[in-house]
Amino acid sequence: MYSIRIFDGPDDTKGTLLSSPYVNNLKVKYNMNLVKKGISNADIEIPRTNTVWQSIKPLTTLIEITNIRTFKVVFRGRILRPKHNYQSSGRAYVKYDCEDKRAYLRDSNQRWAVLQNISIRDGLEKVIDVHNGDLEPHQRFKLGNVTVTNSTDNIYGFIGYGDTYSEIKENFIDRFGGYLSVREEPDGTYLDYLADDPPLKNTKISIRGNLREFRRELDPTEIKTRIIPLGARIEPAEGEESYVSMPRIDAKSVNNDKDYFDDEALRQEFGIIVGKLEYDDIHDPQYLPLRADQFFQNQKAAKVSYQVSALQTYLTDNEVDELEVGYRYPVSTAPAFNIEEELEIIAMQISSDRPQRPDLTIGEQYKTLSQYQADANRQRLTVQQLEERISSLGNKNVQLSQSLDEAKSSVTQLKTALQYNDDTGISIALNDIDETLEILKGDLDSIPIATQTSNGLMSITDKIKLDGLQNYSIATEAADGLLSAVDKTKLNKLENYDVVTATTNGLMAAADKTALDKVATGVGDITLLATAEKTDLVLAINELTNRVATLEGGS
Repeated sequence: MYSIRIFDGPDDTKGTLLSSPYVNNLKVKYNMNLVKKGISNADIEIPRTNTVWQSIKPLTTLIEITNIRTFKVVFRGRILRPKHNYQSSGRAYVKYDCEDKRAYLRDSNQRWAVLQNISIRDGLEKVIDVHNGDLEPHQRFKLGNVTVTNSTDNIYGFIGYGDTYSEIKENFIDRFGGYLSVREEPDGTYLDYLADDPPLKNTKISIRGNLREFRRELDPTEIKTRIIPLGARIEPAEGEESYVSMPRIDAKSVNNDKDYFDDEALRQEFGIIVGKLEYDDIHDPQYLPLRADQFFQNQKAAKVSYQVSALQTYLTDNEVDELEVGYRYPVSTAPAFNIEEELEIIAMQISSDRPQRPDLTIGEQYKTLSQYQADANRQRLTVQQLEERISSLGNKNVQLSQSLDEAKSSVTQLKTALQYNDDTGISIALNDIDETLEILKGDLDSIPIATQTSNGLMSITDKIKLDGLQNYSIATEAADGLLSAVDKTKLNKLENYDVVTATTNGLMAAADKTALDKVATGVGDITLLATAEKTDLVLAINELTNRVATLEGGS
């Protein structure tokens, strides 16, 4: 499903094919961890017998991993340190760690600078310019799409001396959100800074479809139902002693002598869980209630995290979208759990052992109290439905158990009828039949096929007759066939005879018909016939006998 190609530095445009599912002797083990936020990584295992490992140079040799079905490059980066491995089975291999191109941002260091009265894009471009000034051409980026914004389109901050990746994360991603993405274009490598707005795809991840494993953790432990908002530290009056730890401005003066605020709905659900908020820029306590209220409005009741394993069904169905990092997909866990949500894949682990079944990491979600309660109610309903289903299955199990007992009884009876041998489990009667059939088969196989010169399944004489019959044509009055031409002529004449009467010749003479009628009508005992009549009758019988003999003899 994936091919791997390595390149001997940035000037090697052709590269060397290291692994392909189409070439038997080009196979290596690999694992990929593709992430939306952060830096993707991979590892490959090259057998000791494959001499290509000797040409790999850490940090210099580049690597591309391509999906051969979609022709997308899913991982592009560099190879890091080698790890030599040997196992007692005799297997020896070199394992290399790899990282994607976003890791180039760790190769450079920033210089101290102030970002003031400048847009997010312009501020990020200053940082990228410093990065590009430190490194070689293949490690540089062109700033591409920047879709992250803030309310004023104006930022204020300080860039330190950290590596470029850390400075971007601290001063941009952690403050304004979004993520970095690298794309290759004909004119160079672009770095995009994109807002978190993952597009939705139609491919559904469901228990009845491609879902194989699903884990969901609902964590309300970070909830705070009571908040103590605090302002700036109270500076000691002139002449008073200063301590390392000084008290802060609280809300007692504006909240009936209470320094805390409660979210009553959350408190009813979870009880009292206290937290604090500190604001060094607030010197007037009247602003503290507003900050507490803002906190409760933004706070979610629970954090939800997911771990999913699903099949890549697009490999066998062209109508289905590929599961990819950075996209949202509808997820259904019915009937096991009543969960129907649209979830974003933020990471994907792919292994050469099962590339069609990646492990998916779903982005964490935060639920409001109402969402949390509705979710809990759905789960309780699902549990009730499962309990009812289990009860129903219990009744069915009783019925199945009874049916099984009846089936066992029938098998016992059948076993007795067939005289089963308890040692071998084979029916004696069936075994005898099998043995007899084998003997007959052997006898039949031993009899040769008959020919005109040797006996077989028939005699030589019968074989010659049979072959002769196959050569006969249809007989006519002019040519012999299955009948002789003479017999055919006689047979044709028989077809032309009329029915005989006492006055008209037919198959016999009219006189013979008259004599025969006398016998058939019983003209008295034959001994009473006149002598002349006896003579005529004898002559008629003889004539009939001769005619029959002629017909039978063909002459």
